[in-house]
Formats: sequence, structure tokens, C-alpha cells
Amino acid sequence: MGAAVNWLALCAATAVILLAAWQYFRRVQVDRPPVGVFNLRDVAFTFGVLIIIPPLYLDLPAWLVGSILVLTATGLIFLTTRPMFGGRIAIAIAGGLAVGEVVLTTRGYGQSTAFVVLNDIAIALLVVGVCNIWAQSGVRARDVAVFACAVSVFDLVAVWLMPLMLEFFSQVRALPFAPMLAVGTGDAAVVLGLGDLLFVVLWPLVAVKAFGGRAGLVAAAGTLGCVVALAIAFSTNVFTVAVPAMVFVAPVIVVQYLLLRRRHPAERSTGEYRGTVHTGTLPPVPDLTAALAVAESGNRRPARFLAVHHDGTVLGTGSTPGAASRAARAAAPDVTPVLVLDSPWRGP
Repeated sequence: MGAAVNWLALCAATAVILLAAWQYFRRVQVDRPPVGVFNLRDVAFTFGVLIIIPPLYLDLPAWLVGSILVLTATGLIFLTTRPMFGGRIAIAIAGGLAVGEVVLTTRGYGQSTAFVVLNDIAIALLVVGVCNIWAQSGVRARDVAVFACAVSVFDLVAVWLMPLMLEFFSQVRALPFAPMLAVGTGDAAVVLGLGDLLFVVLWPLVAVKAFGGRAGLVAAAGTLGCVVALAIAFSTNVFTVAVPAMVFVAPVIVVQYLLLRRRHPAERSTGEYRGTVHTGTLPPVPDLTAALAVAESGNRRPARFLAVHHDGTVLGTGSTPGAASRAARAAAPDVTPVLVLDSPWRGP
């Protein structure tokens, strides 16, 4: 009964993380990655890193592995929370989580309930941040599907055909920022790996960006459904040993992608998606008539320039045409303004 309750809690936690990532995607704009759009070359590179990391970590001392995890996770949590709370609060959140996990680990409480709860909070923030960085950078649904297939093959080999991933998770489980979402401790503990959780959350974000809200809901139902199905299988002893979740999640992503692509021949860009929602990062969306009225108003303010999309959306404003264009690129990187309106100074 204890394991079944833990599985139910794990499914609920996964759903909460997905909902948080979805709301973050709608309302918060992360700093645009300097590498640009995440594409198939990036998929190949990331997959190569994924293959190298587990065996490399197994040969490194635990203190060095823990240090790498702390530095990487703290930086990503800071980047995730800064757009919402500002730099100081983001430093406090990221630093507080890092200090808490390190203290618990060094004092021998690396598998305590307090550590598990603190680590789950950190993993939730990491997943929200990483998935939004990828989705907001414009990653294509096709690339996510290809990446999911590659990871599922790797997981199949690393979990079922050799003990590589099991040894890796055994080593990092009690380290700060252990890469897993866990509920419970001891023999009743249930775990979902960080990589599996990333795809469960990432695919719905990319689907809603590329194909619309209904597609995102269907994608969320598909990936969450895989987690629920695995929970039921473990709770009823259909599965009694660790299984690679991506072997079940990846086919769902691929099938959904093929069906969505048949229905939607073209994917939306991130900028096109942002033009359909009101977020905290874009100005209000008036029509072109309203924008012209602003430009032609007879107030006594200094000159103001508006970068306007062809559909009437005001993408950015500034004191010069260049400033307005830069503001538009920051707010909607994938949308090109077609008109810059000048609201001239009306002297006395």
C-alpha cells in the first residue's frame, strides 16, 4: 500500500510540474539562449553528452560529481527564477537550495525525507527552466520526437541490457541535486529519472507552441498517461524491476507528432505563438488602428517609436527606431516588425 500511495503522489507531482512549466511558458520569457534555435545538430551533441556522462561519473570521486551537480543545478535554478523574482531573490532561492542539499548530504541525511522533499523542489525548478529554455528557443516538434527516440534506445540498452544507468543512479541518489524526482524513502521509494521527466514536460510545451492549445493538452495527456500507466504497472506488480520510462514515452511522442503534422502542415514559431497569448513579457495587443492613434496623438511627450507586426500587434517601443526594433526582437525573437511608427514631439 505504501508504494501505491507513493506512486500516486509521484504522478500528482509530475502533473504539478507540467502545469507549472506550461504557465511559465505562457507568462515568462527566459533569456534567449546564445546558441539560437535548438536543432538536430544540438540534438546529436546533447545525445552524445548523455551517453558520455553516466560512465564518466562512475569513474569520478563522489565529491567531484556532487560539485558538478551543485554548480550546474544552482546556475539553472537561478536562470529559471530570475525572470519571475529578480536577481536577489533568485540568488536566495538557488543558494538556499544548494546550501540545504549540501548540508543534509554532508551530515549523512542524503536519503532522508527532508532531503527528498528539498531535492524534488530543486528538480521541479530545473525541469521548468530547462524545458522552457528549449521550447522558447524555438525547438521543432520533429527534433523533440527524434531526440526522444534516440534517448529511448539508449535507455533500453543502458537499463535493460547492461547495469550502467542503475549503477549511475545508485551513486548519485544521495548526492546534492540528485537527477531524479522521488517520493518516499527506503524500499517504498518510487523514482522517475530527470531525463524521463524532461520529455514528459517538454513535449506538451513544444506541441502547444507548434500546433496550438488543443495539441498541447493532447500531448500532456499522452506523456502523463505514460507515467500513470507505469505507476499502475508497478503498483500491481506487473513490473518488479526498474524499467526505462522513455521506452514507453517516446512512441507516444512520435505517434502524436505524426498525427499532429498531418493535421498541421506547418509548425508555428515561438514568436507566432506569443502573438496568440497575453504574457507578462509583451505589451498589450491593440489593433493597427489603435497603434496609429497612439502614433498620431497630439500629446506633449518626447518622440516615441512603435515596432508593429503586420497583424497590428505592437511588439516593442523605444525612443529611437533602433531601440523599438531591439525591444521587439527581445519580446518576440521570431517575429519581424513590418512598420515603425513615429509619435513626434508636439511643441507648444
